[in-house]
Amino acid sequence: MGAKHGSLSERFWRYVDKSSLLPGPCWLWLGAKQKKTGHGLIGRRRGGRWVCDRAHRVSWEIAHGRPVPRGKSVLHSCDVPPCVNPWHFFLGTQTDNVADMVRKGRQVRSDHPSIAKLSWAKVRMLRKRYASGCVSQRALAKEFSVAQGHVNRIIKNKRWKEALSFPVQVM
Repeated sequence: MGAKHGSLSERFWRYVDKSSLLPGPCWLWLGAKQKKTGHGLIGRRRGGRWVCDRAHRVSWEIAHGRPVPRGKSVLHSCDVPPCVNPWHFFLGTQTDNVADMVRKGRQVRSDHPSIAKLSWAKVRMLRKRYASGCVSQRALAKEFSVAQGHVNRIIKNKRWKEALSFPVQVM
């Protein structure tokens, strides 16, 4: 990629669905997207090399004429990952992003293996096996292919929250 492909702004606008360029509706990204999240991707020069950036961040930068402040994320109020309409964005921290996701009920809780490593059935089995006192958190983490810290949070009901029907003793 080089200057012959145009400025970042020119390249950005090539991949925006221009059928509804109004403040209200989503402007959908037609270019490359992240497989897991669906966020738009665009190449840009940073520090003398080409890197891939999220299209909604570039949209925010174009609209505001400055880079996204360090430590801030560009969050979607519309919750449409390929949307690049700057009126649908607000700045916040990653903690704000997670709180917004939880408040809107968008956190991943699925029995579909490509979305989450664990299913509710596996979480319940993990909790029951740990409660039996016969297996360590480290062994469960290895068996279920997750981090030991994640197992600890599941056991303490901080992740995959539900009313526990059996006593759990965390050691």
